[in-house]
Amino acid sequence: LEQEASLQLRRLENRIRNAAQKLSEKSGKDALRALFRSSDTRGKPALGHRDLARFFESLLESSITDEAELNALIARYMGRDAKDGVTFNEVLDIMKQIPLPIAATANGKP
Repeated sequence: LEQEASLQLRRLENRIRNAAQKLSEKSGKDALRALFRSSDTRGKPALGHRDLARFFESLLESSITDEAELNALIARYMGRDAKDGVTFNEVLDIMKQIPLPIAATANGKP
């Protein structure tokens, strides 16, 4: 069960990375930054839990309905030390660390 949850999280992360790449290719990196800023409801340079969820959902153009999946995703981005939220550059750094899609790996296994 835990392995299935991990696989679902990887799929969601890949969808997010792909959506970010498509937006950047289509409208430029500034469009991704603008989407990040438009998700901010606190007026701070870093997004909190709810704002980060809003950013991901806007990027995907759909709701993330699995609460456990969303919480795992938020935990991955927020980390334990992100008391003030996560900045745009931190989000980009984490996106760069997302593993390639399973189909793209040499042996088809994570």
